[in-house]
Amino acid sequence: MTKVSAERKFETKSVPIHVLRQDPFNARKHSDKNIGAIKESLSRFGQTKAVVVAADGNTIIAGNCTWLAAKQLDWKRIVAVFTDLKSHEATAYAIADNKTTDMSEFDGAVLEQLLEDLPLDLLNATGFTEADLNADLDKVSDADVIDDLGLTYRVVVECHNEQHQQEVVVIVEREGLKCQKLIS
Repeated sequence: MTKVSAERKFETKSVPIHVLRQDPFNARKHSDKNIGAIKESLSRFGQTKAVVVAADGNTIIAGNCTWLAAKQLDWKRIVAVFTDLKSHEATAYAIADNKTTDMSEFDGAVLEQLLEDLPLDLLNATGFTEADLNADLDKVSDADVIDDLGLTYRVVVECHNEQHQQEVVVIVEREGLKCQKLIS
C-alpha cells in the first residue's frame, strides 16, 4: 500500500459549472429520487462540500450527482477540488468514494430520534420525506431478522392510541423480539 500524506497537492476553487464534465465511466447510477434529494439539499444548505476533479482539470471523479443537481438548478458556478489524481488512481478513488459510503449504516434508533426532532422543511432536505420515513427507517434498522432464505418477517400492528402502542411494545419485547414504534 502506498502511503500518501494529508498534504497531497490539490486546489479548491469556484469554477463555471460548464467547464466540468461527468466522468463518462462513473459506475454510480443516480435515480431521479437521488438527484431530487441532492437538489433539495443544495437548495436548502447550498454547496457544503466540493466536487472532486481529476488531474485533467475537468472530469469529476467524486460528486457527479452534486454537479448534475446543481446544473438542473441552473447554477452557473460550482466549488471543485482539483487533484493530481489521474488514470487508474483517479478511477480507484472514484470507486472508493462511492463504495466506502455504501459500507456504513445508520443506527436506526438514533436516526429515528434525529429525524423525528426535525421540522418538516428540514426533514425533506435530508433525503427522507414524510411519505417514506417509516419505510426508510425499517430499512436502516438493525432489528431485522433474516431467515436462511434471506427473507425478513415483520408484523405491523395498528394501535388505538399511544398508550395502547406502548402496551403492545412491552408485550412484544417481553417475548424477546425487537420492536420499533412508528407513527403515521
